[in-house]
Amino acid sequence: MLLIRNADIHTMTDKGCVKGNLLISDGKILSIGVHIAEEDVTRTVDATGLHVYPGFIDMHMHLIRAVEDDDKNVRDICSDALASGVTTQALWSENSGWCRVYHGRDRAEVDGSVWMIRPEELTDAELAGELNKYQRIACEIDGERQLRRVLEHADGRGTKLILAHLRGCEGMLAQVAASGCAVVLGASAVRCGGGYAAAAALSAMGVRIALTSDYPATRLHHLPLCAGLCVRAGMNRDAAVSAITRGAAEILGLDGCCGSIRPGMRADLNLFDGDPLMLATARIMTVSGGVIEKES
Repeated sequence: MLLIRNADIHTMTDKGCVKGNLLISDGKILSIGVHIAEEDVTRTVDATGLHVYPGFIDMHMHLIRAVEDDDKNVRDICSDALASGVTTQALWSENSGWCRVYHGRDRAEVDGSVWMIRPEELTDAELAGELNKYQRIACEIDGERQLRRVLEHADGRGTKLILAHLRGCEGMLAQVAASGCAVVLGASAVRCGGGYAAAAALSAMGVRIALTSDYPATRLHHLPLCAGLCVRAGMNRDAAVSAITRGAAEILGLDGCCGSIRPGMRADLNLFDGDPLMLATARIMTVSGGVIEKES
C-alpha cells in the first residue's frame, strides 16, 4: 500500500479540495481522510505543502510512425505521456475506427466506445448512417460548412457527438452550444483565431470541453499550460482543470474509473508544488495505477 500524507487533495468532485491523507492499494484509491491506519502501508510519501490532482487526460493524440511499427510507437507515446503527467491517453485513428485508450502503458479494458468518422469522406446518406449507428462519435471539424453539415445530420438522433478542433467556426459557437455536443480543442488549433477565447465562451454556455495537446502537433507537457491560457482568456479555472481531468473522462465515457480522486478510482495522480496551470509550478510526482512513475 502507498500512503500520501498531509496533501491538499483536489478531488475534482463535489467535495472540492480536502486536506488529508490518501491511501492507495492494488492500483486504486482505497480511502481519503485525516486518520488512516498505517499497519499495512509499504511506502509513505510526505506531501506537506503539495497539491494532488488527478492524472491528466489527453483525449486526442495521434500515432506518429508507420503501422508496422505500431506497438513500439504506442509504447513510446505512453512513456512520453507519463513523463508529462498524462496518465490516460486516447489515440485517434487517422481514418474511421475506434479510439484506442490507454491507462499508463496498458490498453484500457473499455476504450470509451468512441467511433471516429471523417465527414468529408462520407456522402449525406453515409454520414446519417454513421451518426445513427454508434452511441458516441467523434470527428474533426474544419470550417463552418462541415460543422453545419454534421450538426444537421446529427440533430435529433441522440448521438453523443464529440467535435474536435472547430477550426474556423468561431461564428457558430451558439449553434454548437445548442446542439449539446461535446467539444475537444487541440492546442494546435486553439492558438489560431482566438480559440482560447472560444473555449472560454463555449464553457460559459455549458458546453462540455476537453483540451488536448493534439500530439505530436504540440508537446504533451503543454496540456496544463493550454488550460492556463484558457483561464487567461476568461474560462473558469475549475472548468479548465476539469477539461484535462474529470471533464475529459466524462466525454470519453471513462469517468467511472479516472479523472477524479475518490475511493474505487484508478490511482492516477499528479503531485505539484503549486497550481499546475502556472508555468513556474513543478510536478513532483506522477502515479499511474498506483505505481510511482516520476519522482523528484
